[in-house]
Amino acid sequence: MNTVRCYQHVHLLLREWKSVVSSSTRSLSLRYSRGIQRPETTPFEHVVVRYYTSSAPNESLVYTGPLSSAVRSLKIFSLVTACCTLTFSPIIVYHGNQNTPIIGRLAIASLITMVGVSTTLILHWFVKSYVTKLYYHHMTGHVTVETITMFGKRRLTKFHISEAQPPDNVSAFSTFRGGGRSFFLHTELFEDPKLLRQLLGDYVTFENNLK
Repeated sequence: MNTVRCYQHVHLLLREWKSVVSSSTRSLSLRYSRGIQRPETTPFEHVVVRYYTSSAPNESLVYTGPLSSAVRSLKIFSLVTACCTLTFSPIIVYHGNQNTPIIGRLAIASLITMVGVSTTLILHWFVKSYVTKLYYHHMTGHVTVETITMFGKRRLTKFHISEAQPPDNVSAFSTFRGGGRSFFLHTELFEDPKLLRQLLGDYVTFENNLK
């Protein structure tokens, strides 16, 4: 019996609270509709508003490069080999075959170092524009392009969709430009044709004619 009375009492309190809130809301709405200036936001209200309006941005992943993992692994492997050549070259010079003249050992060490470093630099030059992921913010029109640095880390380049343009020169490693950089993506795997045309412009027609 006491439990039932308790529930009834709570129910009555909730009904009274609901009626008070409803009347207050109607009163405030009537005041604002008559041109009465709204009071300044309290610190607590400001925190609540910021909490609910700072949700996850409307930025969606629209493209993923199919060779992203391979490119990253290849870059890391090439970087490791370059470091190994730089480490072992002095060993070849000082602890190599003593019957070989020092000039010969220097030449061999220099050749190995040049090959190891140059292949790493050439690989980076070829794949530095490869797009691993591309994000698009549908509300603001901002594009975020993810590429891989020489050290295998992510590099993000952000720009507005209006800044995207076709490449300056027709190249096998460049399909569009944005944010002062050139980028390459697989146009046949891009699922949003409208966004692709905004990125590539007239270059889309050129790509389609090559297929």
